[in-house]
Amino acid sequence: MILFKTKLEHHISGQIKVCLHVALLCGLVHFCGAAQSSPGEFSSVDMSKVKVGGEIGRRIDLTIYNNLLVLDVERDFLSPFREPHDKPREHPDNYFGLGKLIDASVKFAYYSGDEKVFAFKNHLISEVIQCQLEDGYIGAFRPEDRLKMAWDGHELVYLIYGLTSDYHYFHHQKSLDAAVKLARYLMEHRPVEAYHGTEIGQEEAFVALYEATNNQEYLTYLEKNGFLTLDPTVREGGPDSHSYTQMSRSLAQIELYTLTQDPSLLNMAHNIVKFLTGQDGMLINGSCSLGECWHSNQAGYGVETCATACEIKLFNKLIQLEGNSLYGDIMERAIYNALFAAQSPDGRHVRYYTSVEGRRAYYYRDTYCCPCNFRRIMAELPGMIYYKTDKGVAINLYTASQAGMALNNGLKLKISQETDYPSSGNVLVRLEPARAAEFPVLLRIPRWCHEVKIAVNGAYIDDAIMPGTFFELARKWKRGDEIRLEMAMDWRFVKGRKVNEGLVAVMRGPSLFCLAQHRIRQSHQCDYNDAGPMFIKPDTIKEPYADNSYRPGGLVGEVGGMRQGEGDFRDITMPLTEYMDPAGEMVFFKPIEPATIAPVDDELMVK
Repeated sequence: MILFKTKLEHHISGQIKVCLHVALLCGLVHFCGAAQSSPGEFSSVDMSKVKVGGEIGRRIDLTIYNNLLVLDVERDFLSPFREPHDKPREHPDNYFGLGKLIDASVKFAYYSGDEKVFAFKNHLISEVIQCQLEDGYIGAFRPEDRLKMAWDGHELVYLIYGLTSDYHYFHHQKSLDAAVKLARYLMEHRPVEAYHGTEIGQEEAFVALYEATNNQEYLTYLEKNGFLTLDPTVREGGPDSHSYTQMSRSLAQIELYTLTQDPSLLNMAHNIVKFLTGQDGMLINGSCSLGECWHSNQAGYGVETCATACEIKLFNKLIQLEGNSLYGDIMERAIYNALFAAQSPDGRHVRYYTSVEGRRAYYYRDTYCCPCNFRRIMAELPGMIYYKTDKGVAINLYTASQAGMALNNGLKLKISQETDYPSSGNVLVRLEPARAAEFPVLLRIPRWCHEVKIAVNGAYIDDAIMPGTFFELARKWKRGDEIRLEMAMDWRFVKGRKVNEGLVAVMRGPSLFCLAQHRIRQSHQCDYNDAGPMFIKPDTIKEPYADNSYRPGGLVGEVGGMRQGEGDFRDITMPLTEYMDPAGEMVFFKPIEPATIAPVDDELMVK
């Protein structure tokens, strides 16, 4: 057998390099990496053993039952692949996202266990496999146009990924066989000068296929075509600034790192983290793009849902790898703000772009990349709540939920949360180990939380609890033990940066608040068309009250302000709602000085 020898291999040193050679030669590559974890590493919990409630669970259910299962897959997704392939496409640059839809439906089926979702997933995959041509191609273009038209290759790549996902979760050999056949077609027909849009996701797809088959030719293909050696520098503007592309590539490199332990494979991920948290690349809503590209000017218009989804996936991988609570803080801000704001309150519609300020619009199609990537990330959220640690369990996201798992020492554990988070910071954790045993429970203490109390079985602990850490509770746990976490959610006025210099955003816990101007109009305080900036009086902000108009348990916080009209200023009361309010239009305001409540730096920015 010819050994896998590429630039990737030359980064590997010493015993790891020997180990990889032996593994590839024997077809046992998993022997060398992923199974070995250091004390700082987390591992995922089986999503089929997790059930999610609260706002996260509600959003997941809305996506399954009000979006996924009501799609017209026959018309919108399958029909283009069934049409005769000797005719030109009416819209030759069209893209459907069929592979991404398969991936989402696979994960939703695995998580929910719902027969309707299983039927949806199985029908979709069965029909796709029937559309595969003898040469392996699954697509909507005639032979002379294949892999030349925008997005055809992108469609093929995610079909490979989605079919491989079905094999990973359900061990369906037909799905893997179809993915292998399609990958062979792509490797043999990829044009030398490929349109950049057709390349997005190839790294993830071929690494996933490699992990399913142990066939090193998939890594050789990636290395040969430069997918694994791209300059890891984060650039703003221009063709190399597409954030989704670079984060997708970084995800694949992290997967390869778990196999090789080659630290250079983490360079891109670490550069992305540095750009987002240290160079103003992250927006106040937790997402990271202006349009589809990296930008640090903090303008925040046209935030792409694909970028939001891929960012959450990236930080999920990084927190498992490094155990850094900052990554969980970023995940929760992006989830509760940028991600949920991209979904309509009834779950039926999704936004392609969600601007930080300005009116928002839902995308007019169910197909294409952003609606499908939204479904994919929603399907993965159940796996981001709990992680197994080397000796115990970590809680990353706070939401009503329950999970069953076998810890790394074999101990079976059931764990649950009761909470109305993010409405409040009160969380009750219940533990049910199969037997009394000593192990650590790690609780993520967010950086925004500067007043926190923790009680075990009613007794408050005296240990110092630092925000921005995982607080470890190590003791002998027995069935019925409880942990009560009380995180004070105070209002904070976060300083704007770059184009928002001199302005403040209003936050409470992980939630960003916004102004829906129709609420001012409804109270007859001022004309909707009044011009000029909005001024805010931080000292006047009140405790929030419930408002179910945009989500069950939604909050409104009233604060005094002023608005410039025609030649004068008018005192107004501004009812601020959570950023996920679909009518939200304004986030940044000019504070009126002097104020006893001083603006603070964004706690996620690490200079």
